[in-house]
Amino acid sequence: MTPKTTQYHIISHKTDVTLKLSYRGGSFFRIERVKGKITELHIKHLGKLIPLNESDLQAHYASFPDVTLKPLVKEKSQFSKFNDAWFLFYQNYAGIPPKFTGTDANHLKQIIAYLTQIEGSESGALDLWFVLLHNWKNLGEFHQKNTDLKYINSSLNKILNELKTRNNDPADAFKNAMQSDSARNFKFK
Repeated sequence: MTPKTTQYHIISHKTDVTLKLSYRGGSFFRIERVKGKITELHIKHLGKLIPLNESDLQAHYASFPDVTLKPLVKEKSQFSKFNDAWFLFYQNYAGIPPKFTGTDANHLKQIIAYLTQIEGSESGALDLWFVLLHNWKNLGEFHQKNTDLKYINSSLNKILNELKTRNNDPADAFKNAMQSDSARNFKFK
């Protein structure tokens, strides 16, 4: 297994140069130029700028007042967020991890695109995906038994409509209406 790689931006305010440092398994791995022009002077002093061990970073850059160190945190992609939610749902539902193939990935991408179109934003689409998976137990028995992404993708309109109508049950609407102040004060003549 490949050791974990962490990355940092080193910003030299004096020379307006930004470098990306990579550490793998806690040891220096790679340096890349992100912004600015590297001069011979930079190359000459590069060894002084880069500590060999990741654990020495904070202490090392404390002695460079014109240099800022920023850890790079890679945010998960929209696909990864949807996929994580799907894996968690399936694991909880079936008790085993799902088999996930390239075909499943394509179906998930189509689900993401459709939900994003409906909601108008990626965060709204993800929220709708969570709601859909969380309320899976409220669907009809046929839908509940078909949990693969191919089925969900092909039946997404039906599933969303069923969830919507189950949450807007006419009996519940009538019951809520009868408990309102207007219903309590209504009298037949």
